[in-house]
Amino acid sequence: MKISYEKHGVEGIENCLSYLAAFDSDDIDSDEFEIIGEDEEGRDGYADISIINLAEEACKALAAQRKRIAQLDADCAAHKAAEEVQIALRRKMESERDALAAHVDNVHSSMNDLIRESQGVAGLHKNGDVAEWESLLEGGHFEGWLLCLSEKPDTASLAHHDAELLAQPFKNISGCSDHSCLIRKPEGMGTNGGCRCHTDRSKASIIIQRLATLRDKAAGGF
Repeated sequence: MKISYEKHGVEGIENCLSYLAAFDSDDIDSDEFEIIGEDEEGRDGYADISIINLAEEACKALAAQRKRIAQLDADCAAHKAAEEVQIALRRKMESERDALAAHVDNVHSSMNDLIRESQGVAGLHKNGDVAEWESLLEGGHFEGWLLCLSEKPDTASLAHHDAELLAQPFKNISGCSDHSCLIRKPEGMGTNGGCRCHTDRSKASIIIQRLATLRDKAAGGF
């Protein structure tokens, strides 16, 4: 009997090899050894297995497993690269947002110091009168000039903007219907066992391309 990797799979080949390993070398005097077990219908029986054939099929199984491992390694590397791009992009946006907020705070502080140490703005009114600060700040007759000083940057809106940018790579891409899906969790019923999106090379390729585009935009300024 010839064993086939395509038919019996890795487990079948492994069982045969384990059975062969239990033989003493003196018990093997030809290319075949006898294996006892059950057939596909559960009936007891035996079969003569070719050692050479078994070795050939074991090599095929090992080659297929190596190919699968290499594919998984490549997928993991691609997802890791995409994740690193996304993390770097998030950090850059957060850094720019924090720097902008700090700059606005500095402007507010400088203007408050100026207002505290001076009377107003000379030359603003055409009649030569000094425009006092009370009239230029919020509630004053001419508050439109410095109304922006009463406004603070909306950090919630900035955070929302960041979230929208980071969501762009996943736009219009469906998830895998698993409750732990990293792209889009299902509403209602779903499967368990972990996100399977990383097995979809087309989906991963689109996300990586979009992340690279965002990275390039961030490097050159939006």
